[in-house]
Amino acid sequence: FLFCKNSRTTGTHTILSSAASDVYKRQELEGTRRRIAELEDLGRQSASDLSESQTEAKRLVNLLETTQQQLQDAIGDAATLQGRVAELEASLLAAQEVERNLKQQATIDAAELVKALQAAAVAGERAAVLTEQVARLEAEGKKASER
Repeated sequence: FLFCKNSRTTGTHTILSSAASDVYKRQELEGTRRRIAELEDLGRQSASDLSESQTEAKRLVNLLETTQQQLQDAIGDAATLQGRVAELEASLLAAQEVERNLKQQATIDAAELVKALQAAAVAGERAAVLTEQVARLEAEGKKASER
């Protein structure tokens, strides 16, 4: 551009101006090419990053689906176990009721056994008294027959 200012001739001025314009256009074109190359590099890097992000997203989706399935399985297992616990609690209550009934029956049976033993003791005492009476009567009968 300095050439343009120093040159006074119209023909020279046109040539120098045209040459300066060509240099400017080449520099501008080179700058544009560099920016395009940088943008293309950036585009390739972005595409690569996007591809990596998509791969990672797919991996995470698969992991999430697997985790969801495991969670659903665990929820199902928990529900099954909860049902089993309810069954066992009902069985325990029934067993406790049976135990209470058996204890009550055992108490009743023990009381009846005590009464039966007492009655047997009374009967035993009466049998002993009767045995003595029979023995005395036999002895008296023997004495009477000897007389």
